[in-house]
Amino acid sequence: MYCNGQSCLAGTRLFLHDAIYDDFMARLTASMQRIKVADPTNPFPLLGCVVSEKQGKRVQSYIDIGRKEASLVTGGNRVEIGGCDAGWFFAPTVFETSNESRIAQEEIFGPVLSVIRWNDFEKMIFDANNVRYGLAAGLYTNNLKAAWETAERLQAGNVWINNYFNLAAGSPFGGFKESGIGSEFCHETLNIYTHLKAVTLQTGLKPAWFAPKS
Repeated sequence: MYCNGQSCLAGTRLFLHDAIYDDFMARLTASMQRIKVADPTNPFPLLGCVVSEKQGKRVQSYIDIGRKEASLVTGGNRVEIGGCDAGWFFAPTVFETSNESRIAQEEIFGPVLSVIRWNDFEKMIFDANNVRYGLAAGLYTNNLKAAWETAERLQAGNVWINNYFNLAAGSPFGGFKESGIGSEFCHETLNIYTHLKAVTLQTGLKPAWFAPKS
């Protein structure tokens, strides 16, 4: 829901283990339904409008796709806000789906979350990586060994453990696959904006091999 989902870092797929799935979904749904959709000029709006009518129609089209190929848990509707007739506001939307669905595979850039149930670790890793993008990922666990092993195998430029969107100063920021070029905010960034050039100067010339000897 961060920036209405209009962020390159917004988490759009949530892989939930079968052991906690039902309890977590109940809590997640209740949390989403508590989010207030409001006029963005309100001093403390929790969810405003998307950036434009064009983007609003795009988000709506993906919600319509989700209704056909997934299971809608909450939201899925445009919200009318008084005095903001031209704004495109959406209720926080959650779908239960599979990783193969379009709403899980394609970037929506709206307040839409795809939840995927898993119970096989290898299949979950495969699905997590089976997408065109690889900018950011996050995982929550109390098992440090599992955390590092999972982070190592995720094809993402940034992997956050137990705190999503944890951009530390000086930490590289960049993605894999179709997400960005190179890394920002670190020493390696300088290599993106420079090009190495070799200029070799010889200060003295040796006599040519064919020159007559004195």
